[in-house]
Amino acid sequence: MKKRSATSDAATPDPANAELPEGWTLVSIRDIAEINPRHPKGLDDSMRISFAPMAALSETGPAFDHLEERPYGEVRKGFTHFGEGDVLFAKITPCMENGKGAVATCLRNGIGCGTTELHVLRPRGGIDAIYLYRFLSQYHVRRDAKETFTSSAGQARVPSQFLTDLEIPLPPLAEQKRIVVKVEELLARVNATRDRLAKVSAILKRFRQSVLAAACSGRLTEEWQRAEGAPDWEDKSLGEMAKLVTSGSRGWAKHYADSGPIFIRAQNLSSDCLDLSDVAHVQLPDRGEGTRTLVSLNDILVTITGANVTKTAIVFENIGEAYVNQHVALVRLHKSEHAPYVWLWLISPDHGRSQLLEAAYGAGKPGLNLKQVRALHVRLPHLPEQHEIVRRVEGLFALADSIEKQVAAGMARAEKLTQAILAKAFRGGLVPQDSTDESASVLLERIRIARTAATETQVRRGRISGKRKVTSHQ
Repeated sequence: MKKRSATSDAATPDPANAELPEGWTLVSIRDIAEINPRHPKGLDDSMRISFAPMAALSETGPAFDHLEERPYGEVRKGFTHFGEGDVLFAKITPCMENGKGAVATCLRNGIGCGTTELHVLRPRGGIDAIYLYRFLSQYHVRRDAKETFTSSAGQARVPSQFLTDLEIPLPPLAEQKRIVVKVEELLARVNATRDRLAKVSAILKRFRQSVLAAACSGRLTEEWQRAEGAPDWEDKSLGEMAKLVTSGSRGWAKHYADSGPIFIRAQNLSSDCLDLSDVAHVQLPDRGEGTRTLVSLNDILVTITGANVTKTAIVFENIGEAYVNQHVALVRLHKSEHAPYVWLWLISPDHGRSQLLEAAYGAGKPGLNLKQVRALHVRLPHLPEQHEIVRRVEGLFALADSIEKQVAAGMARAEKLTQAILAKAFRGGLVPQDSTDESASVLLERIRIARTAATETQVRRGRISGKRKVTSHQ
């Protein structure tokens, strides 16, 4: 085999702007794949076929995470059609940006249907499906796709025209296959690293929960208790400890403004801390109405309705003038120095959080009322032990945060490495070229001839079918 050296690594990541190796050509996807084909008519409605919801598509590889089975007649209308070997591309935000896609393989009876939020590309003869899938998974392709979003019913989607017009660098078929083998080998290693990092994140979540369980049960400070001769813990209700338990008034949405006092919403508490990175503002017409829900240092905020119900935060620092909306309860303790420990109790899965969940999901629509918030039970150490518990928890959480930052950095490096591998592959730098390979231009000519022949066959069949219909009515 005669080989030429791979191209330089210094080329730009966007293949459309890169000089292509000998034997390659730049083509529109419309020339190498059929976009959104349909199943042939006459299929048996009782036939069992594969069905792919959006959750079945991976963000990191061409294989389905799972497939369901359905009778064809149940899904032939109102769903996307695809077949064995087709490439699936998620068209709706945020699935598209997250890289969801697949190459359809191992389909029951070779037939598949799935979520309507897919574009389907059927590679023509001589086009490797995984080569096409990996090209579409590149960051610059997803970035350009996002620029073409159209909106309907509040959802943004990529139009099929984007894929029709998209250009792809096409090597000879033999080289496509060599590229796919090398890319899959390298990305398998990258994805194995991702999997290990994801396991660390899960371990850290369990670690934090264990720390909270130990803190709020007294196990975390057992030795300290004995050394200090600490008194027994007291049983209190949150209502006994609080001088104010309230929530925001309804109808404040009409007072939203571009600036002014902060308006704390349920989404600001979604991670059990006060996150003001996405903040709303209000301009109140009546300052008297706002006094009741004005937030102070060491206030505890509990989500009482909505998707984040039971999520709880504490106001650790002065955030200026701020108010809570009707989905957030504000709890102000008689002794604000108890607030840091009480917050830990309320977010501990085995303690306050379990009470909150039981109350919120006990009956009917998920939600909490202020009576339920006041009734929450708290086991309260004396103040010096509270301070020791908070100090130890903060130290252990800081360690977990440090590890989590390292995990996030590792994930970012893995993504950069993935994109670097793909960029090198699609500019011809990942595997050597072979001068004996049939060129891509010859491959395209064969595809063109095959398409022309198929079109002529369809036209002839249509004419014959039309004549039969005319004859049958004479």
